[in-house]
Amino acid sequence: MTTTLKLWNPFHDMEELSLRLNPLFNQLPREIIDGNRRTEKPTTTLPVDIAEEEKQYLIQADLPALNKSDIKVRVEQGVLYISGERKAPQRQEGRQYHRMERSHGAFERTFQLPSDADAANVTAGFKDGVLTVHLPKLESAKPRHIEVTE
Repeated sequence: MTTTLKLWNPFHDMEELSLRLNPLFNQLPREIIDGNRRTEKPTTTLPVDIAEEEKQYLIQADLPALNKSDIKVRVEQGVLYISGERKAPQRQEGRQYHRMERSHGAFERTFQLPSDADAANVTAGFKDGVLTVHLPKLESAKPRHIEVTE
């Protein structure tokens, strides 16, 4: 009979707890005191898909019922920012609401750009409620074959 010992890593447990709790905190209404004025912190989350291709990275986010003018994408000091606001639906007189689960309010996501991303040539498109951000890779970061000579 053999017994295998497994080392306990407390940081792994803390990371797992953080991953479970962060979405809950992101949905709570919060205020930030900025000098003498109060501003609301973005309250809704923006789930994304991130994929890597040979020549670029792709970030896609579903943003139904928004216009491209409601969405802001910017790159600043190696960080990609996606932000915007989904307006709260107007309640209509004579209509009884049983549930209102769709999120509304401001949202923002930030992503540290990979070292091989070309921040100067980032593009974004919005079609059929899907935002697609194209992060091209730098030519210098692509592997190149070197011929061996005598």
